Amino acid sequence: MARYGFIELTLQGFARAISRALVSEQLVKENGLLQALDPRVRLLGVLSLVLAVTLSRRLPVVLGLFILSFVISLASRIRLLSASPALLRFRRFSPLREPWPSG
Repeated sequence: MARYGFIELTLQGFARAISRALVSEQLVKENGLLQALDPRVRLLGVLSLVLAVTLSRRLPVVLGLFILSFVISLASRIRLLSASPALLRFRRFSPLREPWPSG
């Protein structure tokens, strides 16, 4: 019985990986801002954005960087929820969905 669960989980993980690869291939074929850039430039931009958010100590700066990345994703024609399942997991497990405890 445990072996069946292991095999089933492995197949589900494989199916998810193939699904993400297909979504990535579709994103590459789109005509957008990021797709036109050299991959090294994109990597440098992402690392710069992560570094800026990490070093920032002010919430308005972090929100500004978030808005900037959101605008860039819109200009690149990236559908955020299909491109990043992590956003769905964050929304599902986010403490912001639950009301604050009273007491």
